[in-house]
Amino acid sequence: MAIFSPEHGATGKLNINSVSDSVDRATGAGGPPFRTVLAKGGVLPSVKSFFAWSVILLTMIRLSVLYPAAPGSRFNWDYYLGPHLALSQKLLTPRGLVRTEIDRGIGSLPPGALAPYHAVGHLFFRSLADLQSALAATAADFIADERNYTDVPSVVQISEVVE
Repeated sequence: MAIFSPEHGATGKLNINSVSDSVDRATGAGGPPFRTVLAKGGVLPSVKSFFAWSVILLTMIRLSVLYPAAPGSRFNWDYYLGPHLALSQKLLTPRGLVRTEIDRGIGSLPPGALAPYHAVGHLFFRSLADLQSALAATAADFIADERNYTDVPSVVQISEVVE
């Protein structure tokens, strides 16, 4: 279920009734409806609480930056994991960055083939609006910094995390 999808309103805000209905369906009977518990400031039973937060937290926007491992290309892992990662967190956390993940390419298929990418960096935001705002304010800084750790142009994809 996509909490921030268009059917939940043009604002992209969380529709607690939709979440409540989904939680109640998934967790079955045996207690007051989820929205009633929340409205009364109650504590959720552990299964409902876990499911509700899982649904909310899994729906995010992800910016993936892929660094191709072209023959003869350069990628400086020490710089990328040090100063570049620190710059990312410093500039993007106040602008809605939720978390980062970094993948190091170690292989491909068939077994033994070289990885097509040196690295893939994933940056997670709660909404597309947060991501767009963050990029508008910081893109020049990241473009300038890229030459410090690689000599190949990055490939960028923006995705909705669906599972």
